[in-house]
Amino acid sequence: MFFKLRPLHLYCILLAFLFLPQETSAQINLSNGLVAHFTFDGNALDSSPLGINGTVNNATLTPGINSNADSAYFFNGLDAYVDCDTNNRGISNQLSISVWVKTTMLNIGWVVGKYDWHVDKGFAIQIKDGQPFVSGRNGNNQYFSTFRTHATILVNDGNWHHLTAIMNGNSWSMYTDCQLDTTITAGTSLSALDNPEPLAIGYYPLGGGTFNHNYFEGAIDEVRIYNRTLTADELQTLCKKDIISSVLLAPTPPKNDTLCKGTTHTFQAQADSGVVIWIDSLGTVLDSGLAFTTVISANVTYYLCANANGMHSDTVSFQIIAKDCIEPIFPTIFTPNGDGVNDYFYITIPYVTCFDLVVYNRWGMEVFKTSTPEYPWDGRVVATGAPLPAGVYYYSVSYCLDNGKTETKNKTITILR
Repeated sequence: MFFKLRPLHLYCILLAFLFLPQETSAQINLSNGLVAHFTFDGNALDSSPLGINGTVNNATLTPGINSNADSAYFFNGLDAYVDCDTNNRGISNQLSISVWVKTTMLNIGWVVGKYDWHVDKGFAIQIKDGQPFVSGRNGNNQYFSTFRTHATILVNDGNWHHLTAIMNGNSWSMYTDCQLDTTITAGTSLSALDNPEPLAIGYYPLGGGTFNHNYFEGAIDEVRIYNRTLTADELQTLCKKDIISSVLLAPTPPKNDTLCKGTTHTFQAQADSGVVIWIDSLGTVLDSGLAFTTVISANVTYYLCANANGMHSDTVSFQIIAKDCIEPIFPTIFTPNGDGVNDYFYITIPYVTCFDLVVYNRWGMEVFKTSTPEYPWDGRVVATGAPLPAGVYYYSVSYCLDNGKTETKNKTITILR
């Protein structure tokens, strides 16, 4: 019923942030310690305060985690990567990496990292045999890796997955889709991660000779690096792909999202967290909150904007087609005498999805039935074809409207001859 939208995305972020309670936005600050942030929204610009942009090599733009066009990069597994400069960005012994990936690769692939084994320092998130892991050196002449430490979550199924690596001194942890997957502890608390190699996305710069570049094959989106450890709440916020999970219509949604003009309907958003704002195609704010009630008057497209903790945003839209709905017409008299005027009895009920009509005589005997709307009855017994005498007959009709509502009417019809 809805699809992701991009043109009003930034406007929605601003609106949702303005509606967000101040005390809520203060609880989580995802700008604190942010030293690299590549949204990949059409380019490899770094939107962190440092602004150290990346250089794209053979990676191509592709839809990202919210299905927006050109909002992630696809890496071909052969020669595609993003070089993000050699600056150490203030990273020393604490580090957090947040990144979204989508892949089906079976071999090893470098997602993001800055690593130089010559100086015994560095870090990386990689994927091997579908298992994401964090690896590197911290200046203590020892290589660390969470690979094969009882990891159970695989990510090479062609769907988007969120990866978080947290390095806090001698403790290194790998989170996949909000869940702690693996943790390792080094034998020393001393740790240093700075090194002269570039921060690289999609390949290992020092590869060559006996070492492979480990080119990544798949899509990467929303790369964030912090020079501190993320809190549990911050991690949960970053790993939520969709704040708005669905939009429901009360009552049950109609076919093709078509509603009758002049009717009142409530739309209910299901959101994981944050503030939901409802706007129209002109950008007018209609309401805030999970529920929005309106009277249908014309064709309209509604947009929903959500923002969690002032940082993570989501936007969806859906269209409603307004129609002129005719009230059911229940005749009371017909004259089946063959003169071409009012010779048939039928009920006019537009836009029904089910229909059942049964006519009885005064003794309760069934004389006519149909399941087809507007099917004409000529005043004869359906079983024998014999004409019925003038008089009052009784009928029951049940029908399903396209808003999901079922109605039953019991009425009379008079035959005049």
